[in-house]
Amino acid sequence: MGKNFLYILFLIGLLSCSSDEAVKRTTIIMGSTVEIQVRGVNSVTANRAITASFEEVKRLDTLFSTYMTGNPMWKLNNTEADEIIVDAEMFFMLKKCDELWHLTEGAFDPAIGNLIDVIGFEKGSPQLPTDKQIKDALNLIGWKNVQLKEGNVLVKPKNIKLSFNAIVPGYAADKVANLLSNFG
Repeated sequence: MGKNFLYILFLIGLLSCSSDEAVKRTTIIMGSTVEIQVRGVNSVTANRAITASFEEVKRLDTLFSTYMTGNPMWKLNNTEADEIIVDAEMFFMLKKCDELWHLTEGAFDPAIGNLIDVIGFEKGSPQLPTDKQIKDALNLIGWKNVQLKEGNVLVKPKNIKLSFNAIVPGYAADKVANLLSNFG
């Protein structure tokens, strides 16, 4: 009888550790609503996984956001240097941008920061620019003006501004998926 009781307690413990009920949390990061649902683990593990995921997305937002001043992306876009040594993760993103630029024959162009500025998306008050503003901005864009070198070196004219806003959300989703898999 005592052995069966322990066996039943053990089974109850196992069943309570794993659940098909989803633990779900939502937050605003990267200017978007981010929702993460975790199921198949206990609620403590699920909440740890979600917290770690939100922290990772926030880290990526801080690293790559063009909406923040003083972060690595802002420094990259506002440096006076033509050659910039960047960290491995920034260089990885630069290589992805270069790959996508080549694959799309220039249709994907992350060197459009000046055009984004003239439209005003990042200032919170978008407006239709004049033809002259557009023409001037178009003279200051283009991945064709960017070069990547060994040693994590980015070469770009100082007046070219980069934006990874088109690919960072997908990169963040990949990073979160990998992180969540580590939690079971």
